[in-house]
Order: sequence, then structure tokens, then C-alpha cells
Amino acid sequence: MKFTLDFTLNSAQDRLNFVKSLNLSSLTKKELELCSDYILYGKDPDGKSCVEKKEIFIKTKYSSYQKKEPVSLEALMESPTFDETIFNQNYRIYKSSKPEKIDRERF
Repeated sequence: MKFTLDFTLNSAQDRLNFVKSLNLSSLTKKELELCSDYILYGKDPDGKSCVEKKEIFIKTKYSSYQKKEPVSLEALMESPTFDETIFNQNYRIYKSSKPEKIDRERF
């Protein structure tokens, strides 16, 4: 028997009832985790899933790229990626003066 899920169901309750109707004893751990994610990504009556409402966090392959905001200035300064230039209000620093237009008639 091949394991398949019905992705036409949108509500979490319908998905839960569908998974309850399956024979879960023959599934592997990975397939069981897939079933739990299938239910968690189901929509509530308000149109959002638990994951979209940030009630629960599911680890994805891109989760290592998420940045956490520092709690305090000390935590920010201890960070290896800290750059003091973010506090600089004068963000237009010219290293050389802007060249003036040359007036040939003056020479």
C-alpha cells in the first residue's frame, strides 16, 4: 500500500479526520512526521494555519538563516557582525569633493 495524503482538504479538522482514517501502524517515523505537518498546515476557520499565526514553529531547511533581533545594546555589541556605522546619522560621506564644471572661457 502506498502512503498518500489528500491535499485537496484545507481545514485542519478535515485533515485530522482523514489521518485518523489511515492505518498509522505501518508508517515510518518520517511518514508520521509528515502526517503531523499535514495537520498543522491545515487552515482554521479564520483562514490561517497554526504555523502562519506563529503559534507553533516547524523547523525548515531555511531556519538557520533567520536572524534574531538583539535584546539589548550589550548583546548587539557582543555580536560578531556588529557594525557601528548603522548608528551614523550622516550617511552621505564623500571621500573626495565633487568636481566642478570646467569653464573653458575663464582660462
